[in-house]
Amino acid sequence: MFVSHCGRLRRSRGTVWGGPHRPRCQACPAGTQQLSAGAVECDACPSGTFKDAQSVDERAPCLSGYYQDEFGALACKKCPEGTTTLLLERLVVQNCWRITRFRVRVAEDLSTPALCQPCLEGLTCPTMSTLENLKAGSSPLGPTTVPQVEAGYFTTAADPLVTFKCVNTLDCPGGTPGTCGGALEGVPCGDCPQGTFYAGEAACEQCSAGAVIAWIVSLGLVLLGLIWAYHFLNSPITAKASTLFSTTCAIGMMINLLQNLGIIGTMSVPWPVNLAGFFSFMEVFTFDIDGLAFACISGAQPVWRYIFTVCFFPVGILWLAFCGAVSRCIPRLQSWDPVKVRSTIGQFLQVVFSTMSSTALVPLVCYSHPSGQRSNFKNPNIICGSEPHTVMVIFGSLLLVFGVCGFLALCAWLAYMCPTFSSTGRYGMVQSSRFLLGRFRLDVWWYGVPLLLRGSLAFGETPWSRRCVWLAEVFSDRGSIAVCSLHLVPARTDSR
Repeated sequence: MFVSHCGRLRRSRGTVWGGPHRPRCQACPAGTQQLSAGAVECDACPSGTFKDAQSVDERAPCLSGYYQDEFGALACKKCPEGTTTLLLERLVVQNCWRITRFRVRVAEDLSTPALCQPCLEGLTCPTMSTLENLKAGSSPLGPTTVPQVEAGYFTTAADPLVTFKCVNTLDCPGGTPGTCGGALEGVPCGDCPQGTFYAGEAACEQCSAGAVIAWIVSLGLVLLGLIWAYHFLNSPITAKASTLFSTTCAIGMMINLLQNLGIIGTMSVPWPVNLAGFFSFMEVFTFDIDGLAFACISGAQPVWRYIFTVCFFPVGILWLAFCGAVSRCIPRLQSWDPVKVRSTIGQFLQVVFSTMSSTALVPLVCYSHPSGQRSNFKNPNIICGSEPHTVMVIFGSLLLVFGVCGFLALCAWLAYMCPTFSSTGRYGMVQSSRFLLGRFRLDVWWYGVPLLLRGSLAFGETPWSRRCVWLAEVFSDRGSIAVCSLHLVPARTDSR
């Protein structure tokens, strides 16, 4: 009779019969509720909920950032500092996840504690990020909770929490792990597939027979150019400059200028649009020739491309020595003068000295990834310290020691000994030094050595952290040479 009486009341839910001594329905006290009409007692609020006052209302769910693991609670418990809950009515403290830039590894079972780890540089980790959502590129909670790889960074699908920094943002567009721009591949997106070459802006183009033929013809023209240099660049040293001499000096200075512009263009600086294309073309003179289908003849592996580039310099020397030897063995040919051969070799090395310096230093310039690993700046797919990188370091060191430092030491020795050679009648040695002495007045015969030092300081690929230092070195070096040139006026002319 009591239950039916309460059940007939208008607001019977959330109330219970007060008993024969209190013949009326009463609201359920704090921490309890009653969902059924005509009940004689209230039920404790379940975990994950609370009720803070006596009323006929049902229990309220714990809000975001709170949980409750007990029944009949008057209030919810606050999550630990820096954490929050994903859903309402969370039951245990393990449901509180970190809300700062942290990624979360979480099991399917919500009772399993969440394992959080820092969100490294190169990853965007919104609140409630999970490793599964990063791999999938989506989240059931909506796009605002999807973690992503930032543009300019790369992670592998196998280990998406290890980030790599890319030299070019276009090569690494970001998004889901393992994403590269265009057809690029490797870690971090630094190589084109076999049979293709890098054409710039994350584009890989297919190799063609025309590209291979063009490279063969170009190499042949270079070798013929060295023969031409022997015949036209070895006139006797005189006090006045001839027309041919002035022309060849101008060509040599122009080539050196183009090399320096190309070296400046290799810096990781966001040049204006109009200058970016100009510097990109100038990089050809520093042997940055990947965009000219060089991989079509050297192969897709960056190690082999670097080895072929290094070998160009000794091949030029050996070619001139070979031509001199052949000319002496074949009677019908005019025998090449060994003195002129040595001078031509010196002129060849003098012209390519800036390029040779930057090429030798390529494997020695590395940059760091957020993961702690380091990549070669020119070839990001080559991890510094790995076996391929060691091979590059060996070839680069040989070129640096015997090519760059060796030639520089030889020039310094020739400049020091030239007065002795001249006074003792060793004119063959003086003529062999023509490449170093011929452009300058006799009282400043040594000026070719500091000009070589200028080329050795303008080495190429420079990581982001050394931009300002590198620019200061380049401009101070150029400024010093300009001041000395204005003071000494070392060039020979018709009137001096």
